[in-house]
Amino acid sequence: MHEQNRLRRQRWLIFFILALIYILVYFYRVSLAVVAADISRDLNLTPAQLGSLSSILFYVYAAAQIPLGPMIDRLGSRVVISGCGVLTAIGGICFSQAGSMGEAMAARVLIGVGTSAVLMATFTIF
Repeated sequence: MHEQNRLRRQRWLIFFILALIYILVYFYRVSLAVVAADISRDLNLTPAQLGSLSSILFYVYAAAQIPLGPMIDRLGSRVVISGCGVLTAIGGICFSQAGSMGEAMAARVLIGVGTSAVLMATFTIF
């Protein structure tokens, strides 16, 4: 009985951690809208460039899910989420330090790849 309660608590803890990670993924997806005016001013972006900067994350997010599915099956959810978390963190740091459109785009690509595995990997856990 104690073992069953421990497993139940452990499942809830894992669910809570994965939910927090997905909230962070959502933050990365919508955060550009909040800082769009500042980024446009700092990087001298046109509205079209700002749109490209915003959309690149979604294109990469969708495209990266294709190879990440088999990777999750082969390596396991824990390894893939951890690795993608590192990519997301590196992308976030690079984006905060970006001084040009190219640097910001590269950072958003890293964030897109990093965040793309979270939802699928969570589905394989639960």
